[in-house]
This record gives sequence, structure tokens and C-alpha cells, in this order.
Amino acid sequence: MNWSLLWQSLPELLQGSVLNLFIAFWACCIGVCLSIPLALMERHSSRILKWGSLCYLTLFRGTPMIVQIMFVYYVLPQLGVTLPPLLAVIIAMGLNSAAYLSQIIYSGLEAVSAKQISAAKVLGMSRWQAYYYVILPQCFRKILPALGNETTTLLKDSSLASIVGIMELVKVGSVIRGRTFEPLTVLLGVALIYLVLVTALTFLFKQLEIRGQRACCV
Repeated sequence: MNWSLLWQSLPELLQGSVLNLFIAFWACCIGVCLSIPLALMERHSSRILKWGSLCYLTLFRGTPMIVQIMFVYYVLPQLGVTLPPLLAVIIAMGLNSAAYLSQIIYSGLEAVSAKQISAAKVLGMSRWQAYYYVILPQCFRKILPALGNETTTLLKDSSLASIVGIMELVKVGSVIRGRTFEPLTVLLGVALIYLVLVTALTFLFKQLEIRGQRACCV
């Protein structure tokens, strides 16, 4: 174990990890924005909307994320849509994440009593206002642990960005490993940084969960 090399490589590795956080954050944002309508479509009485949601879930949950990233980056340009590598990865990961987050949100919506929609309507709210002001806030408090798990998964899966040449943590580690021929030191450094990031993110969501529980008790 070459501790001197690990210390010298730390700035490069940390710089790469910033890209991992950036990718995970925006992919999660896309996933959340798409997962809400997907979950509502699945709960809707229209068979067409349910069928559309089912097709989306089947496609993105039934194929590997790495294939989806490669499709967005390599295949879409042949159809006239060329995206920068970073944007292609974020979009592909966001679309994939939406399929899993929609099921989390769906379960959260199911856990909220339907009577609250009726109560909101009595207060003069429309169905969509009831969802926005009453149902979804309660839903997100209930699903925070699962949402935290999905976010940490996205952070770890952001390492797949290396396949399109993005200099994130794993790619930077690969370059350093090829330059120094010290695989143990470099890979241990990469693993430790991931461990710290995932632990910090888990702690953050745990604190949000505790604050949400306290808010409910007030």
C-alpha cells in the first residue's frame, strides 16, 4: 500500500467525485420529476395511461442502465439527436431512475388515506390541488428512506459514466492506475471516497427523516 501515492492522487480523485455528485443530483431530479406523473398514471382509471406507465416500467427496469447510457450516447446521434457525454449520462440515468422512483411514490400514495382527497375537495380544492398540497407532501415524508436508498444507488451507478469517457471518480482512478501501476492503492482510494460519500448521503436522509417525523408530531 503506497500511502504517499494515495495522498498525491487525492486531489484528482476528489475532483472526479464532484462529477459523480453532479450526475447523481441531476439524474435524481429528472427521476423525481418523471416518477410523479408515472405513479399518477398507474393509479389512474384510464387503461391507456396505465398501459403507458407499464410499458415505461418494463422497458427501463428490464434493460441494464449501461445499455441505456450507450443507447442515448451512441444511437440517438444516428437519429439526429446528438448530446454531450455528460448530458447523455444524466438523461439516461434519470429516465432509468424514474422507473424505480415511480414505484416508490406509488406505494407512498397508496399509504395516504383516500379520504384526505375528499376532505380537500370539501375545502374547495381541485383534485390536483389536493395532490399538490395534501397528498404528495405526506407521500414524500413516508418514502424518504426509500428515496435515500435510490439516491445512494444513483451515486454509485454514476461510475457508469466512465464508459463514455467522462472523467468521474472511477475513470480518474483508472487513469492514475495506468500511469502508476499501483492498482491496490488507487482502487482503495476510490472505494474509500465512495464509502464516505454514500455514508454522508445516508446520514443526510436519516436526518431529513427524523425532522419529518418531528414535524408530524408537532
